[in-house]
Order: sequence, then structure tokens, then C-alpha cells
Amino acid sequence: TAENVKFYVNGNKIEKVHAFKYLGRLITDHDDNTSCIESQLRKAWQRWYQVVKVLKRHGANATTMARFYLAIVQAVLLYGADSWTIKDSNFKKNFNNIKMIV
Repeated sequence: TAENVKFYVNGNKIEKVHAFKYLGRLITDHDDNTSCIESQLRKAWQRWYQVVKVLKRHGANATTMARFYLAIVQAVLLYGADSWTIKDSNFKKNFNNIKMIV
């Protein structure tokens, strides 16, 4: 099986890992994107909380806040999303979390 295959480079065995970070994204051997989705959601909410504090302090209206959301938060949230495989369980879990926050 593939689990038993060993690779060598210049006589040195290459270590098998179950997960590693590549370009800021966690790659796993079971091809589950749950950790990527949850990480991007956390990062997006963190950015939004940082931005909204400043906007509120300066008395920004709802239209201005919406534009900042679209420009900043969506960019953070959707980084790498084009390669995610989203399962029903990911959608349901994260959608329920968003409803509780809103």
C-alpha cells in the first residue's frame, strides 16, 4: 500500500508527515479542508473586529462599514477558498457559528 512506500534522497529517508503548512495553508494527508476553513474564518473575524473598532471610533456609517467588510474581510476569508472542498458538515457547522455571532 501507499503507506508502506519509502522515499530516499541521496540515501536519506524522507520523513512522512500527516500535515504540513505550505504558503500559509495546512495540507493534510486525508485531504480534509476543515482546518483551512476554520482558520480563515477565525482570521476574517479577527480582522473585522480590529477594523470595526476603528470605524466605530470615527463614527463610520453602515455603508462605509459594509465597504470595508467587502474590501478587507472577504479578501481574508476567501484566501485559498478556490481550492477548498467544502463538505456539508463544514457548511452547517460554520453557518451555525456565524448565526450565533450575528
